[in-house]
Amino acid sequence: MDFVFYFGFYIIVSKDEKSILNPFRDAASFLWKNWGENAARQMISGFTDPEKYVERTYTWAFDTWKESIWQEFRLNGKEVGAPVFIVNTTQSPNYPGEVNEREFRSVWNQAWFSSLRSASGLYRYARRTNNSELLAYALKTKELALAFPQQKGFFPGLIGTEMERIEMMYCPENNKTKELWEKVWPFFNEKDYGFMMENYGHSGYTGLEGEGIGEFTIYDWGNGAASEAYNRIADHFGKEFILKTFD
Repeated sequence: MDFVFYFGFYIIVSKDEKSILNPFRDAASFLWKNWGENAARQMISGFTDPEKYVERTYTWAFDTWKESIWQEFRLNGKEVGAPVFIVNTTQSPNYPGEVNEREFRSVWNQAWFSSLRSASGLYRYARRTNNSELLAYALKTKELALAFPQQKGFFPGLIGTEMERIEMMYCPENNKTKELWEKVWPFFNEKDYGFMMENYGHSGYTGLEGEGIGEFTIYDWGNGAASEAYNRIADHFGKEFILKTFD
């Protein structure tokens, strides 16, 4: 079957010195004003307290999926640990078949996938909720980061981006998304709440039967990074600031 693809683009031109030094700000502003703001209004209109998604994330990573996600070992005489780089649906505690891990287990700490960034969010949450168990996980990831090679910079590769699309999380708060997840992965249930592919249509196509639903989660790029962003904002500005809807 032949496919026809149509592509379009916009060109943003500016003589402003600040725009030239940081061209991404104008591009982001353009996208937000034309599409992002309306999409965000629609998205948050059905949301519950955003902290519920954070709770789902940490329950998933450090409880129901802990056996597959949390990696702990001794390094330089200290107990260290961090969530594994990536997991897939076959590692669900409900999966009826043989586990088929997507790749070898690893811990990343670079621009896109920063275990220390995610740990800082976990630390904020644990401190705010007086959760000593989660605090211990966060501190072990900090110790791991301190043990990384420190060449050409104290922490190589720690400046990164954030993915905050929590509407892709598998949980009852995202009812329509939950239905799609269960069409594709019918064995999913409450033990999988918090699983979140960081984008939709990762394979290049989507459909009404859930064709855009993926099969893996990267904690430090998806739900863990989104939770860190929430916890950082909550600590700096308060939960009330986040709960405000758009004017």
